[in-house]
Amino acid sequence: MATNVQLPDLSKLKAASTPDKELLTKIGFKAIELVENRTGKGKDVDGKMFAPYSKKYEAYRVKKGRQKTVNLEFTGQMLSNMTNNVEGNTAVVLFPEAKNDLKARVHHTGEGKQPKRAFFALNDEDMNKIVTILGDHVKAKLG
Repeated sequence: MATNVQLPDLSKLKAASTPDKELLTKIGFKAIELVENRTGKGKDVDGKMFAPYSKKYEAYRVKKGRQKTVNLEFTGQMLSNMTNNVEGNTAVVLFPEAKNDLKARVHHTGEGKQPKRAFFALNDEDMNKIVTILGDHVKAKLG
């Protein structure tokens, strides 16, 4: 008796693995979710806690009714401005408003007196979640 395994029709693989706008948009929003969730916990892309706020700024935040946790959110404008665009076969996450793009860059790179708080990136764990979305997409297309 012969034993065999029925493989999916691999002629469909190229079409199934080609990203479309809907898939890339979904990936972009997942990337935003991952960045926002991690940042909200006060962690950088490597999972390390952000550098603390200065004592002066921390006191200002408390006076304004904000928390002491370093989560890069005072008014919520910067993080809520994060969005994604599809450019060719790529999902691009960005801050479309110049003032929020500047704030994000300053926090991420630590420009001037600002300590570096590298939040605007994806780590290996994040990328694995993105790959899962891709895999689910291919499986659904192959049936």
